[in-house]
Amino acid sequence: MIPGFEDQTAPLTDYEKITLMPLIVVGLSKRKGVNNAITNAGICKALKSRGYTKVNSARIRKIINHIRLYDKLSCLVSSSKGYYVTKDRDILNTYIDSLNKRATAILAVARAIHKQRNNLNPNLFD
Repeated sequence: MIPGFEDQTAPLTDYEKITLMPLIVVGLSKRKGVNNAITNAGICKALKSRGYTKVNSARIRKIINHIRLYDKLSCLVSSSKGYYVTKDRDILNTYIDSLNKRATAILAVARAIHKQRNNLNPNLFD
């Protein structure tokens, strides 16, 4: 779990793994191409309309992460239009590049905050 984000990053529950994830995998497997993308809110709405009320956007992101990490659905990407499956190598390469650049940006912020913390005047907040 990530400190400060315990609820969002807690391991998947049995309900999420056994009940929700298979439904999401089946649903997303039909979302081929960006024109068929579905947003996180759309996934939540679809599940809730079918009676699955124990769902929220943060946990959908966690389930999506699990689906990707454990290869439950190959080539699942996302864009501003939502989640979708693609076999287009150019789209996959662009997506990988985007992920790498976002990771680099997050690490740059972590390094900057680390430096700021080390330069902090210990009497500043006394």
